[in-house]
Amino acid sequence: MNDNPANTTSPARKRRWVRGFVIGLAVLLLLLALAIQQALQPRFATRLILREAGQALGLDISADGEAELQLRGTPRWVIRGVSARLPGTQRELLHAERILLSLPWSTLKSRGKLLDIERVELDAPTLDLAVLAEWRKSRPPSTEQRLPTLSRGLRLVRGQVLGNGWKMDDIEADLPRFAPKEPLAAHLRGRYIARTMQLPFDLHLVLSEPAKTAALGLAGDITPTASDWKMPMRIRLSAPMHWSDEGLRLQPAKLGADVRYEGRGGDPVPFALGAYGPAHISSDGLHWPRLSLALRAEGAVPNLDATGKLQASDRLQLTLDGQIHAWPEVWPKLPPPLSDSNSPLPFSLDYTGAFDFSDVIALGVRRDATRFDGRFHVRDVLAWRDAASTGSPLPPINGRLSTPKLEIADAQLEGVEVDFDEPTVPAVSEKP
Repeated sequence: MNDNPANTTSPARKRRWVRGFVIGLAVLLLLLALAIQQALQPRFATRLILREAGQALGLDISADGEAELQLRGTPRWVIRGVSARLPGTQRELLHAERILLSLPWSTLKSRGKLLDIERVELDAPTLDLAVLAEWRKSRPPSTEQRLPTLSRGLRLVRGQVLGNGWKMDDIEADLPRFAPKEPLAAHLRGRYIARTMQLPFDLHLVLSEPAKTAALGLAGDITPTASDWKMPMRIRLSAPMHWSDEGLRLQPAKLGADVRYEGRGGDPVPFALGAYGPAHISSDGLHWPRLSLALRAEGAVPNLDATGKLQASDRLQLTLDGQIHAWPEVWPKLPPPLSDSNSPLPFSLDYTGAFDFSDVIALGVRRDATRFDGRFHVRDVLAWRDAASTGSPLPPINGRLSTPKLEIADAQLEGVEVDFDEPTVPAVSEKP
């Protein structure tokens, strides 16, 4: 018989040890389950993901709305009230009411090696281009450019882009599919807004591929609209494009448009427009430094060809030099011997002002030895043309007409100079 007390208590101690181990394991598993449950809570997961994304992008990213996290089937994550700011500031690069991200498990399991996404949706995103440019300059240079695949595309509604003195709002975008090295097609709608003009647009865009350098095609409807006129137009644009930190360069841009001018009263005036040359689009607007322009029409719009430059930011700057092919028949008849000439009419035009052309236009026109140089408000000249019953024989312009010879009512005048003085046209400001 074994009378060792240690041996008699060993089974009891083993039972207590096993019981304690089981209880401890149960507590550990409970704590682990609670931790997993907490980690899978949408609000907690959202804070974690946005913090990691912010650190990777160099931004302060937050979301103050309710989040949704669905893990059944294809995982789907919805966040609301999203804000991305420059670190330590209140300068907001992006704000969105709602962002939906749907991506397969294979992407989640790859830990960033795969960028396959099913679908992205954005509600009311606002992008500030000035803040975007500042953020891009703060980022370290990178030679690696990885683009995701969106198998079910992207949808954007009620978007807004803020530029320098202009903005675009009511933006809608539909991309059925997005993939690197594949052609891209998108439907874009929205409205460009400057101080004195709006430009609603409904366009179809295609790219040879979503890359910094690609072939661009654009077709659809835009309607420049001022307070008392609008110009609906159907446009077609194509260009080799290059995107960089300085903006979008089209080298060159080829633009064709069927245009219809509609003013207050009177009949619409249709014409065709063509433009060609390298263009640059940035947060400061549109810059077309070497512009070739052609107009073709029948009626009040003259057929002309010109070259010049265009700058459109918070104001419009347009400079053209060219020639009018012939004096339109519907324009007021020229007195002899001007009416006997078939020579084209070289012209120069200079305008700096509001987008609605409400400021002063400077115009110079020649035919043979006859020359006219004047300044006027285009609205006043159009009103004078349409109000023939007022009996005013002279248009509301400032300027001078000079010609070697003029025939009026069987009288021949030589060395003619006519000065026009219109008090509503401001004097030319002296340049420093």
